[in-house]
Amino acid sequence: MLLDNGRTDVLADEVGRQTLRCIRCSACLNVCPVYERAGGHAYGSVYPGPIGAILTPQLLHLEDKNANTLPWASSLCGACYDACPVKINIPEVLLYLRGRSRRTNP
Repeated sequence: MLLDNGRTDVLADEVGRQTLRCIRCSACLNVCPVYERAGGHAYGSVYPGPIGAILTPQLLHLEDKNANTLPWASSLCGACYDACPVKINIPEVLLYLRGRSRRTNP
């Protein structure tokens, strides 16, 4: 058995898999107006900022009481996507996870 902390499930997700391209540069965190005010660790994730808002719910699954709120911690302004050197479309994944969360947690 290979321990991958849920990354195999993320890789199998057509929309969410782009999250795994993250190089942890913090560019998204540095430009996000939400995380500029609140700080990334206030959301209970080891991955701060917009990348944490999409990676954490995928790794912990949307049933997790802390992770399922993270996709809403964004204004969807797109600054994170513009700043991302590997072009992870964070707003797209946020919207996707919001839709999945509504279906999982009505």
